[in-house]
Amino acid sequence: MAKNNVTGQRPAKRLLLIALILILSFSLSACSFKGDKGDAGDVGPRGLSAYELALEHGFVGTEAQWLESLRQGSSAYDIAVANGFVGTEQEWLESLKGANGANGANGTNGTNGADGKDGADGVTDISDIYAAYQANGGTLSFEDFLRFFYSDPAEVIAANLLRSVVAINMSVVVNGQTETYAGSGVVIRFDKTAGTAYIMTNCHVIYYNGKNSNGVGSGVGLSSDIKVWLYGQESFDALAMAASVVAYSGSQDIAVIKVTNDRLKNNDFVRAADIGDSDDIHAGQDVFVVGNALGLGISVVGGGVSVVSETITLAAIVGSTNVAIRVLRTDAASNHGNSGGGIFDREGKLIGITNAGMDDSAIQNVNFAIPVNAAMGIFESCLDNGATAGERLLLGIISDVSAVNTSIDPATGLVSVAHTIVVTGISPGSIASGKIVLGDVIKAITLIRAGQTIAHKTVTANYQITEFMYKGIAGDTVRMTIMRNGVEQTVDLTLSAASGKYTQFAVIV
Repeated sequence: MAKNNVTGQRPAKRLLLIALILILSFSLSACSFKGDKGDAGDVGPRGLSAYELALEHGFVGTEAQWLESLRQGSSAYDIAVANGFVGTEQEWLESLKGANGANGANGTNGTNGADGKDGADGVTDISDIYAAYQANGGTLSFEDFLRFFYSDPAEVIAANLLRSVVAINMSVVVNGQTETYAGSGVVIRFDKTAGTAYIMTNCHVIYYNGKNSNGVGSGVGLSSDIKVWLYGQESFDALAMAASVVAYSGSQDIAVIKVTNDRLKNNDFVRAADIGDSDDIHAGQDVFVVGNALGLGISVVGGGVSVVSETITLAAIVGSTNVAIRVLRTDAASNHGNSGGGIFDREGKLIGITNAGMDDSAIQNVNFAIPVNAAMGIFESCLDNGATAGERLLLGIISDVSAVNTSIDPATGLVSVAHTIVVTGISPGSIASGKIVLGDVIKAITLIRAGQTIAHKTVTANYQITEFMYKGIAGDTVRMTIMRNGVEQTVDLTLSAASGKYTQFAVIV
């Protein structure tokens, strides 16, 4: 689909990890004997250090030269292979373990000495490495430590992403002329037993609201001719799969389509995307953009997050009113046909749905994506909340930013921005009336359904409240943690359609 016009270190980490492994290279346990007069058994060989393993597998040079070679961007396993190691990465990891201790020597005028005990394994256990990291001043949690040091190579991540992104063509007839447009989509739910995939894309990929290539016609509406291709099959018309529209939101530029096809049954290639958290992204982090660029087939490009959150204005998608949409910005290349595709973090988790870019020859590398938290709120509401029309129930409050705190995480060195959100207005007769007061500072919100916590969010930005409310249905309790007159307290509000709702999308089936 045509792209919307907008109006409006690894090397250092690897070195540290190898240093930790060097710190953890121990001498192995001594062996013992059972002969009365036998000499002590030989000591088992100590586990080899990472540098000694490199020498054993063909590296030539001093330890300093070996450490310098690690700065060139290869993993420790890659370096081992380059220096003569033959085998899989798992076999290489096994080779790091210490050898068995030598047999004890024969006793003198006594029974033979017992076999020496096995030498202790060389240090490869990640918990030991993490303990050494902490002992040397590291402050990352274990989960963040794994994420920081053990990300898969880019090509492995990309391979999985190709399994979750599809190419889309939609056709409409305008004044007797068939117009076909290219777009992309991301598989969010996949049932290989039923052969069914639910795919998220942009509303403007499946909804025609403009003129054809000759400048004729407008307002055709939803396409009834939508085709989907898996990666590697884009060039073959016979492999196209028909799709139907499940729901769409012109105001948020999100749509859900469904494909049911025998070729998806027991299909081990297709997989649903792993969903990330767009509230946890940072400016400068690496991303992958995957989509059907220029309608030529699914491709992968890399880039970074330029801006975590901003608002852009798009030309009308449904109807005639331009729409303001919250987006993240990336410098990763995004072309016509990328719309509806995914933007993924370096772990391969979906953090956004590509939807627009600056279509101006004088502007480069300014492209946008709908944050996944907003997109998934709409997706889940359409599929799970059972509404015949997509409605976001309202709390009846108006909130605004009263303070901004920019800080650096001492553990990661990453910059974060947190807003203080204060209540500035309350709608009479709303569920908040009489319970929330002007000046309350909103600290967190929790959604409770039938006594069970469904979702929780610490509030550090105003838009988080709006996006959180996509999850709620009538009868749910929204527990608001607030600060009032310097005292933290909680207030429970019961969601009700009677107190206000906002229809943002249409559910077709």
